[in-house]
Amino acid sequence: MSEETKADVSSDAIPIPRAEFIEDVEKVVSDITELPGLLQKLDSNHRLYKQIEADVAARRDAMQMKIPQIQKALAMLDLLDQQEKDKPLDTHFEISDTVYANASVEKPEHVCLWIGAGVLLQYKFEEAHELLRKNLKTAHEKLASLEETLDFLKEQAITTEVNMSRLYNYQVQLRRQSQLR
Repeated sequence: MSEETKADVSSDAIPIPRAEFIEDVEKVVSDITELPGLLQKLDSNHRLYKQIEADVAARRDAMQMKIPQIQKALAMLDLLDQQEKDKPLDTHFEISDTVYANASVEKPEHVCLWIGAGVLLQYKFEEAHELLRKNLKTAHEKLASLEETLDFLKEQAITTEVNMSRLYNYQVQLRRQSQLR
């Protein structure tokens, strides 16, 4: 097996070993005693692919939930920015997942954004727009990277499954031949 790996674009990249398709099983296996070790190694790699795939899928799902939240914040910024100066904006806003409140908002000069870890920062409208657009762009890029990584992992898992099947079938074939002799 090749030790080439795929580099993940994200900062917390996990080196993923590339599965190499076994073209000719007879060339790879010179003795029947080698087969259990090869099958065990392939099974270990397959479990690794599935484990990494589950982790990447969870990160992808979290990112898919984050994008609408950023878009919602940008939409609210646009609404507040377009508000007429002499009229207050009456709105219904989310306090938590199931709690909403009514508010009357005068023309604000600043907005507060949750930046994570329970931290709320005050920004001017332009800075908030810039930050949210940057975050939205980054989120889309990370989502695309995660999707690409998932596709790669699925390919590697399938290649490994095919290799395992071919080795197992070769093992069965060798046993049958030895029984006939």
